[in-house]
Parts: sequence; C-alpha cells; structure tokens
Amino acid sequence: MSGEMGLAACATIVLIICLFLLIRGRGSDDDDDAVPEPRIDARPAEAVRRGREHTFETLARRTDEITFRRPRMGRPGYEEDEVDAFLDEVIRACAEGVPLDPARVRGVSFRKSRIGRRGYDEDEVDVYLDEVEEAMRRLGGPT
Repeated sequence: MSGEMGLAACATIVLIICLFLLIRGRGSDDDDDAVPEPRIDARPAEAVRRGREHTFETLARRTDEITFRRPRMGRPGYEEDEVDAFLDEVIRACAEGVPLDPARVRGVSFRKSRIGRRGYDEDEVDVYLDEVEEAMRRLGGPT
C-alpha cells in the first residue's frame, strides 16, 4: 500500500511542477509593453486598416469571427458579456448598413472582470476596437 501512496505522491508532484511551468511560461514581465494581435487571420485586419476592404459585410463577418485570449494569470480583463454586447451592436449596425459613430466606438468602456474570472485580454480588445473605429470612419460614420 505504501508503494501506491508513493507513486500517487510522485504523480502529484509532477503535476504541480508541470502546472507551475505552464503558468510561468505564459510570458515574462519584459513583454508587458507588447500588444498581442487578436487570434484570427491578420490579412483582413490589415486590409481594413489600409482601406481596401471596408464593407459592412466584411466588418460584420470579422467581428462575428474574432476571438480574444484571456489575460495572463493575475491580470484582469474586460467583462466578456459587455464586450460581446458591444460587438453584437457593431454587427447589427453593419447588417442595417448604418455605421456607428466612430466617437462612440472610441469612447466605449468596459468594466474589469470580476474576481475569479479573467475576461478578455484588454490589449487585444483595444486593438480590434481601433480597427472597428477606422472601418466605421471609412464607411461614412460621422467624425
């Protein structure tokens, strides 16, 4: 029986070490200034920034498909429900063919995620909202 307990203890220690290395390997403090790009094909985003692909249909599709990473452990993120609700508003505006006021996109704010929830990575959401603001400006929204 003690052999089984010894094996279980070793397995537990290995699991703890693996989890520690996984969490610690998510980034160092040196890369705090780096802004990660959202995890979807970057070409459409680049095309939107250059103004080559700025139709309501492409913006709605991109907004519907975008996903955001969770912030690193110990860092708060934006409340997922609030970000999702605003992105739904962007999609509705595109479906109606009426651009949102770019100032509205620039001025939107989200609460920090609650304790125990990590939310969406703030930098990724902000980068994407900059793209949405520019797209809305190109689509004829007031300046």
